[in-house]
Amino acid sequence: QLVDNYANHPALLDQVSTFYQAWRKTYDELKTIRDNQQEHTSEITLLNEHIAELEDCDLKADTYELLDLEQRQLAAVDSQLMHLNQAHQLMSQHDEENLLDKLYVIEHALQEQKKLLPQLDNLLGMLNNASMLLHETNSELERLLSSLEPDPQRLSQVEKSLEKIHHLARKHRIKPNELHTLQNTLQSRL
Repeated sequence: QLVDNYANHPALLDQVSTFYQAWRKTYDELKTIRDNQQEHTSEITLLNEHIAELEDCDLKADTYELLDLEQRQLAAVDSQLMHLNQAHQLMSQHDEENLLDKLYVIEHALQEQKKLLPQLDNLLGMLNNASMLLHETNSELERLLSSLEPDPQRLSQVEKSLEKIHHLARKHRIKPNELHTLQNTLQSRL
C-alpha cells in the first residue's frame, strides 16, 4: 500500500485490482468445476463398485426367492429322508409288523371265510383295492427315497450366495428381493 501511494498511479491500481478480481473469480469457478468433477468421478467409481458387487451375485428378479427355497429344501433333506424311511419301514419292512403283511393276513383270513359268508365279497374287493394302493404307495416311496440325496456342497454354495445377498441388502438398507431393482437403477444412473 505504501509503495502504491508513493507511485501515485491510481488508474493502474484500479486496473490491477480489476484484473485480480477477474482472476480470482475465474480461479474460484475453476476450483468449483474441479471439485464437481472430482465428486462426479467419485460417484461414478462408487456406482461401478456397487454394480460390480451386485453383478457378482448374478441377480435376476427371482434369484433370492429361488435360492431361499433351494436352501430350505437342501437343508431339510436329512429330516425328509428320516421320515420317509420310517414310513417305508412301517409299510413294508420289520417282518410281521408291517402294513402290507398285516393286510395280506387279513385278506387271507377273510378269503377263507368267504365260502361260509358270501357277504364278504364287497369287503374283500375293498381290501384288494387297499392292498394295490399300498403297494403303489410303497413303490412310489422307494422311488422318492432313491432320488433324495443330501448335497452338502450345493447347500454350502447356496448358503454363501444367500450370505452375499443378505450382506448387500444390509449394506444398501433394502430387502434382499429388491437388490435386482437396485442394480437396474444404479446401471441407469451411469
